[in-house]
Amino acid sequence: MAIADIMVILATGSFLIAAVGLCMNITKERRERDHGGAAGAAAATEAAVTVAAEVCDYSVGEWVADPVHHPLYSGKHCSLWLSPLWSCRQNNRPDLGYESFRWQPAPTAHGQCALAPFRPHNFLQRLKNKVLAFVGDSLAMQQFQSLMCMITAINSKDAHNSRNTVVVEDVGATYGFKKLRHSRRPTGVAYCFKATNTTLIFHWSATLCELQMLNRSDPMSAIAMHLDQPAAFIRDYLLKLDVLVLNSGHHWNRGKMNLNKWQSHVNGIPVPPKDYLYRIPNAYSFAISAVAKWISDKIENTNKQVFYRTLSPRHFRNGDWDTGGTCDAATFVDKNVTMTSIPDGLGRDLVAEKALVGTNLQLLNITLLSQLRGEAHISKYGGGKPRAIQDCLHWCLPGVPDTWNEILFSQISS
Repeated sequence: MAIADIMVILATGSFLIAAVGLCMNITKERRERDHGGAAGAAAATEAAVTVAAEVCDYSVGEWVADPVHHPLYSGKHCSLWLSPLWSCRQNNRPDLGYESFRWQPAPTAHGQCALAPFRPHNFLQRLKNKVLAFVGDSLAMQQFQSLMCMITAINSKDAHNSRNTVVVEDVGATYGFKKLRHSRRPTGVAYCFKATNTTLIFHWSATLCELQMLNRSDPMSAIAMHLDQPAAFIRDYLLKLDVLVLNSGHHWNRGKMNLNKWQSHVNGIPVPPKDYLYRIPNAYSFAISAVAKWISDKIENTNKQVFYRTLSPRHFRNGDWDTGGTCDAATFVDKNVTMTSIPDGLGRDLVAEKALVGTNLQLLNITLLSQLRGEAHISKYGGGKPRAIQDCLHWCLPGVPDTWNEILFSQISS
């Protein structure tokens, strides 16, 4: 759904749409800050963490039922930002208990760890005059839509606070976003929260690699996927971003490669069939490492924060998405399941961990905590698909991606 200029009035518990002007340009002070200048003051996040964030490992812990404070927003009231495909409540899912869990990080030797309660006002103040971008696949889109709903939540504790009146403007054109001919979706979306000049972006780049049509005059042309080059959006806009969240993984398989007509290239030439990088797992690892290193070099001596979100797990059983796989019978995994009791490999993203070694990028590690929540997938409650085909990759919203954003905010704030 394309959104033009939007004014969202939250203090009244309702939405009002009206035309608004352009958001402010990036200030000189922000450019100076990016290169080591004086940092602008930011409002402190509500104190709810008893241990310094840097000593907390948010990736391990347990899910705790908390129906008083969760969900953080209503799937019914966030239709402005939330895709109908992902609002399970709107698609008549009868069991809604999956919405009411919060993540409790494990304590450390220094004391208890906790995620600060998410407050829209605090988030916008922390990212005042900043740009946060999600670049990745449909799971990145879910995280983006989740965050838009969290910020504009009319059922949050700030809902009746006049400070939570939010004016949101579509600034996609500023970042070159448009719907290309023969494409199913625009290349991205960008919205600016005018009160704090905070911009949130989603850009579709399933592999994070540069893609180039081999024959521009042929819409059915094969596409060169340059494993050693970052996607054009990253290359062109990295230095205009303050926070960047990357992800990839689920499109690195032969089926997706053939469907999208992607052909791996390195140094501008095709990878031959007998080459080490012709094997998709090797190409995947090489590409993510190349992107991470390229970004790390570019953000050296700046205050930019770049996160790589680890792989979001799938929970198909007795088949895959196109062979009858299901997850509607999945149940909540016992809270005492820990890293050591999850089968090797299921709780970690080894490709991401390896790629970030020696770089300035940070790991947003959500794999284990998401692995415990097989019951929170869309399963048969997604719109637009026959119910015989279940979605055990994407998540119901509100749901697990909200916790990814809570952890992201804690890491940004640290």
